Amino acid sequence: MFLFERLVGVATYASVLVLVCFSLAMTKEIKHQKRILALYVVLLSVLSFFYVPYETADLYRITKYVVEFQKYSFSDLIERGILNSEIGWANVLYWSIGKTGIPQLLPSLTTFICYSCIFYIVYKTAKRNQISGKNVAIALFFYMSIGTYMFVISGIRCMLGTSLIVFCFYRESVEKKFNVFHIPLYLIAALIHTFSVVLIAIRLLTPLFDKRNSFFKKMIYLVFLGLGTALIISYFSDYIEQVWNKAEDYLSGDAYSYIWEYVIAILAFLIIVFCVCVKYKGIKKKSKIELNGWIVYELLLFIISLLVFREFTMFHRLTTYIMPIIALPFLMIALQADDCKQIEKNKRGQFIKDPLVSFGVNVAFVSALILFITCFRGSLCSFKFFVL
Repeated sequence: MFLFERLVGVATYASVLVLVCFSLAMTKEIKHQKRILALYVVLLSVLSFFYVPYETADLYRITKYVVEFQKYSFSDLIERGILNSEIGWANVLYWSIGKTGIPQLLPSLTTFICYSCIFYIVYKTAKRNQISGKNVAIALFFYMSIGTYMFVISGIRCMLGTSLIVFCFYRESVEKKFNVFHIPLYLIAALIHTFSVVLIAIRLLTPLFDKRNSFFKKMIYLVFLGLGTALIISYFSDYIEQVWNKAEDYLSGDAYSYIWEYVIAILAFLIIVFCVCVKYKGIKKKSKIELNGWIVYELLLFIISLLVFREFTMFHRLTTYIMPIIALPFLMIALQADDCKQIEKNKRGQFIKDPLVSFGVNVAFVSALILFITCFRGSLCSFKFFVL
């Protein structure tokens, strides 16, 4: 069904990705990487504007809400109880887009916000660690091959919340920058999707597992965390109950499952585990970037994903939505260290038997395999711009 339309869609997506990665690989200065990534965000936003969802896609249903909300005033939303539902705050976004009369702006805006947050992490990591354009390109190719693009432009809420959380946490844990505006961003993320509450809860647990914090500091933090949790439960009991019920639904095993998305998630999971637990472990002392809290967060996600492996929805979201983003700095640093190691060997006169077989080549090869699967059997296979 829609074979030609889908071929055009996935071919366009893959072609743009390859072109962007090739341009990054050719760059010599990091400031040019920033420009290419900014251009890529715009291109992804434009592509999402013309996306035509099938009737089973989330965006197809959401677009109906956007069009319906166009005729309501904000007071109508309140009177009809539309803001009291689980997606009440997301409905504010739908209503705002509906008032423009251009529902296609919803996936475009979501795409722009999500990838601006994610590529911020990519660029800042490259700048702080002097990552070459080639290694940024390989890391980007890996991330964009997984197919999260469809979850951004169709699912809207979950990836929007995820991107806001990782953006704030990166600034706090890696750049040591905490701003007041992080608080409303966390609140927005928590209120638009219940999965964001899980990610925020894990984020709040990371200081307890950070070796840099003394036992006394951890106990003080634990007390304040307990008090804060008690206050949230007392004042937002209805919302917490919704989150708990949703979690029970996921863990009950009644949700859908799809074998090819499992395959994609497992392949991505293996790359993440290898680059974080094997490659990065041996080079973290040489890195200019502090990734202590960041790696704790990734390891906690890793443990939880193993515990919920049999439940597709949660495992898929952990290993496809959030873990690859957290893994990007580790992957970029590992790729750069691998290049430097080969150069050092050559300077000492120790020639590499097969220079083509490197960590970067292996990541690129597996990423190409993932991209092939996600384009023809995974989430991207439904990407199309028109219906004949």
